[in-house]
Amino acid sequence: MIWLASFPRSGNTFVRNILFEVFGLESSTFDMHEGLLLEPGYLDFPVVKTHMLPGELIPDDPGIKAVYLVRDGRDALVSMAHHRSDIIAPGSPFRENLQAAIMAEKGSFFGGWSQNVKQWIGRADLIIRYEELIVNPAACIERIRLLAGWPEGDYSRIPTFAGLKFGLPRYGSGRDRSLSGEERKALAARNFRKGVAGAWQEEMPDDLMHLFWSMHGETMLKLGYHYGTPVPVSPDPDLDWEVLQKLGHAAPDAPIGRERIRVLVEADKLLSPVNDGVKRYEVALLKEFLHVHRNPMGRWHFSLLAGNRIQPIDAMEPLLEERFSGHSMASDQPAPLQLSLSARIQYLMLRMVPDAWKKWLTDHNIYLFHHLFDFGWRIVFFLTNQIRTGVKKLMRIVPRTHPFDYIPGGANGEHDPGTSGFNLAHLPLQHHYQPFVSSRLPKVVTLHDFTHRIYPEYHTRTNIRNAEAGWKYAVKNAAAIISVSESTAKDAQKFTHGGLRTDMDVVYHAIDRGRFHFRINGDDRRRVCGKYGIPEGVPFFLTLSSIEPRKNLPNILQAFFAVLAADTSMPLMLVVAGKQTWGSFTPHSLAGFNPQRVIFTGFVDDDDLPYLYSEALAYCYVSHYEGFGLPLLEAMNCGTPVIYGNNSSMPEVVGSAGLPADAGDFRSIATQMKRVYYDEALRLALRSQSLKQAARFSLHLMTRKTLDVYEKTLDTDSENPV
Repeated sequence: MIWLASFPRSGNTFVRNILFEVFGLESSTFDMHEGLLLEPGYLDFPVVKTHMLPGELIPDDPGIKAVYLVRDGRDALVSMAHHRSDIIAPGSPFRENLQAAIMAEKGSFFGGWSQNVKQWIGRADLIIRYEELIVNPAACIERIRLLAGWPEGDYSRIPTFAGLKFGLPRYGSGRDRSLSGEERKALAARNFRKGVAGAWQEEMPDDLMHLFWSMHGETMLKLGYHYGTPVPVSPDPDLDWEVLQKLGHAAPDAPIGRERIRVLVEADKLLSPVNDGVKRYEVALLKEFLHVHRNPMGRWHFSLLAGNRIQPIDAMEPLLEERFSGHSMASDQPAPLQLSLSARIQYLMLRMVPDAWKKWLTDHNIYLFHHLFDFGWRIVFFLTNQIRTGVKKLMRIVPRTHPFDYIPGGANGEHDPGTSGFNLAHLPLQHHYQPFVSSRLPKVVTLHDFTHRIYPEYHTRTNIRNAEAGWKYAVKNAAAIISVSESTAKDAQKFTHGGLRTDMDVVYHAIDRGRFHFRINGDDRRRVCGKYGIPEGVPFFLTLSSIEPRKNLPNILQAFFAVLAADTSMPLMLVVAGKQTWGSFTPHSLAGFNPQRVIFTGFVDDDDLPYLYSEALAYCYVSHYEGFGLPLLEAMNCGTPVIYGNNSSMPEVVGSAGLPADAGDFRSIATQMKRVYYDEALRLALRSQSLKQAARFSLHLMTRKTLDVYEKTLDTDSENPV
């Protein structure tokens, strides 16, 4: 027996008819309705069709071979919506059926297209794309035959799609139902509608296409389906190796005896309790690298340097899977990774100082104790380095058995932790350059912003010093620099004396679409709003708490109060999400402050953010400066209109999908708030545009372009040896 699995409307019935005609094989169906099997005797058949998820199979035996048929999700869902309108619920609205299938609320529609596909990619022994099946069915069926070990069949008997549609096929014409011949022909005509690829282009409305991509785009890319075309391509051999292998596509030949490219990524951010944009970028990228690393025939091997310990990326997986909120500060719990002794001392020293005292000193620009801490920590660096040097001398005598040429331990100080044995080093944050000062590895540095130059008043002196030293190091030593936006790249040129002499590639940030997408379920949205004290049915704007002054919360609040002052009757609220860290700013001191109209949520749970985005009239992110602005992308992928600061990278990220405002003028912000509130047609247009604009940014593209930078850097380094 083999499982013949697919998401509905992906060619399963077509394959069943081919197997019957070519090999004489009968097949059955495994499906359950309200806990009851629809075909109890299914195990007596050599082929069992199913749309269920792998974990729902009975028997759930991994030894049973499985074939998975996959189709462009847009075509599959359009066909499913027609199937429901024509057969399951005759006369039901096509558009409503299509939207319900796209959203697949609460695991309906066999888990939803993406979830069904992702789970079966892992379970299946081979994958067949529908688009290849209808073009060359004999080749696809031959792959199934070889997997199952069946004798050869008569491929001249393969039925055509038209023959099934206008005939009386074994499967798909209701042979087990009490129907007349004409009724069976009519049913077959509805079941075998078109049998072509790309029908979604004519039948899927643009707004639902954008909604589909906001939820399923990453899975589509993994399978070789792209945004603007119905023709699939071969999956990426580095990122999508599992799909590539199971599709039977040949990966590019590797040179005989070639070793993996060993990349060392600096990853101290993983240990930080502060979940800022840099950490979210790093976690997202490293999760993609983890899959690339696990390719048994792959070219890439990743290790991470964190807490001055070098470990394979697999060992750090628990940190990569840790859930966190992008708009709040995590609790000050120790990082779950085992740290070196010196790093533990640093954490202990920091925790000995009360948070309230550290905050008071920073708010009042008193940095004497920061300097004393830096001086004390340099002593720790020196002592640790002396110990490490002694161990190194000993290791020259004692044979090494460790697979990497490095010595664990030491501090994040001005010395090389031992980076030989690697081909490349990547610093996702320029501040953390110290471990690579003595390293001769080719390097890639990710550049996020220049706030320390443009708005130094928003930074401590220590942070400015570290950022500046890291940037100078990057300019002098980096073989390549990744900028997260064109705006940041222009800033880099502007703030570099004599201009940059190294390459710079723009690689945009991306978000996890599985988390940040529109939530349609009204009950769940009301539940989440109630959790944070947001009254039911009252429209609201959403913004961030004042994580730092450049986020511009005072002007956003002042703009909101100006809107209320212009029309006191409007039922409108402002929701300020995240843990409050006001600094010297007191929101209650603002003119017109109305505590009844502003809700400070405090900490927002990870899984609640998309519901707040989806419920909000608009998301207000009118920052003074952003290197990229990940929250804008999160909101847009939830279909939320955004009001953004008309400066730095934000116009580049938002495009025409939002409303720009002058961050320094609260009246400008208020004007855009009024437009969103009073103009429903504008809100609807912005929702659709937001989803469309968000489709430009993907984890798949971010990872691919980063790997391309690595390869270019290695090629350049080989041409210019040290």
